[in-house]
Amino acid sequence: ALDATEYEYAGQLIMGPASSAVYRGAINLLLGWYHALPIAFVQNHPQLPLHFGLAFALNGRWNDAETLLSHFERSSESLPVEALPLAYIVATAHRDVARLKSLAEQGDASANLDPMQKFVLGLLIAGSGDMKQGVARVSEAYDESLRQENTPLTLTILFHLCRLLV
Repeated sequence: ALDATEYEYAGQLIMGPASSAVYRGAINLLLGWYHALPIAFVQNHPQLPLHFGLAFALNGRWNDAETLLSHFERSSESLPVEALPLAYIVATAHRDVARLKSLAEQGDASANLDPMQKFVLGLLIAGSGDMKQGVARVSEAYDESLRQENTPLTLTILFHLCRLLV
């Protein structure tokens, strides 16, 4: 789709079936897609900056990740729960405890979080100073991802749960 300059279709694939690429560790693939899309197209599709921003953050490209997050924050009235992983990683990289606390409060007010979002919320809560509540949220996310048989997410959560417990 990218080679054929079918950007709308490529965007649908990236936001749909290919969205799990970042969680499967296919960061370079996601970064290649980002560079193949016109920047104006990415900016006009709010979910794309979140996917690409997360890929940049996980690849240590903080300025790029922060640029995409700030664009997304400017184009939305409030940060949706889907943006919590990116916002968490950027705030953690800057050691911005006030931002972590603000994000934790915002995420805590959200209903119907999926295991990934609960996991990140737990990390936000722990990072903002409430280790006991943070561990409880991460444990809850672990149990849900285990029930859903989402092995990559379950292992990621288990790693961070162990890290928090230590």
